[in-house]
Amino acid sequence: MSSRAHPSWIPDLALLLAAFGGVHCGGCSTSSSRSSSGAPSAHSTKAPPVALSPVPPAPYRIMWHQVFEADLDAAAAFYADVTGWTTQRSGPDRVMCLGSAGPVANVQRITDEMKAAGVRPYWSAFVQVADVDTTTELARSHGWRVVFGPADVVGVRVASFVDGEGALLSVAHWTPPLPPRDRRMAGEFLWDEVVTRDAAGAATILGDLFAWKPVSEMPSGAAGKYVVFARDGIPVAGLFADPTIATSGWMSYVHVTDLDAALGRAERAGGTVMLGPQVAGDERLAQVRDPQGAIFGLREGAAVTR
Repeated sequence: MSSRAHPSWIPDLALLLAAFGGVHCGGCSTSSSRSSSGAPSAHSTKAPPVALSPVPPAPYRIMWHQVFEADLDAAAAFYADVTGWTTQRSGPDRVMCLGSAGPVANVQRITDEMKAAGVRPYWSAFVQVADVDTTTELARSHGWRVVFGPADVVGVRVASFVDGEGALLSVAHWTPPLPPRDRRMAGEFLWDEVVTRDAAGAATILGDLFAWKPVSEMPSGAAGKYVVFARDGIPVAGLFADPTIATSGWMSYVHVTDLDAALGRAERAGGTVMLGPQVAGDERLAQVRDPQGAIFGLREGAAVTR
């Protein structure tokens, strides 16, 4: 993969996001219903099983993830231990995380300037789209606040916006486009989901932005429900509707073959299990706060190797 395919511009993006007051973008703010990482609170996710395709198409999929951390080397070591990723330094403030099929995420240092702007450890996700400008205008037409871009940085057209409940989502068009990924492989990001109060509104907007369509729905929790979205018949993301939350947020899950072993490694390395393990059909999942405060998910399922 060429160097242009890696979103090396994200450090500046985080600083810009933090500079916009009131943005609930992971490390930018907290509330009683959210963790300090900005992910949904641990009680809020109760996901059904997800039928995976071998190699989902790249367009309009969440194709990149990045975590911001104060201690770069400690975070890289933690995630390598928990997920099985290998890591390599790709700059003074950045570490690339690689699975068996290549790069899957970045660990980015939170600089002193970012700290002063309010950035705290958190994970972020990016949807690859065909036209960032059109997608941005659609988001704006639905009342989402554009907090960055559209802008071209290092061969990537990117924009970020915040929905009406505070969830940050970014879109990007890489040149060349990022290739398809195989979620069945251990170490890949297996699933992403948003927690929101307004399932109907979120479904309408996500459908307009990315042509994601609800394909299944099930009750989840005392007052909530879980919706699976697909594009072209392939599951792409989930939505947990919880009318009791104060703000919404995204959660990303890494695919592991042995959840209990991964959680044990996480706890021995200073992480905290916030949710689970819990059963989701034939699968199991958990949510973990890393030693520096960012929350991410682990999901166990049958894996393939190649």
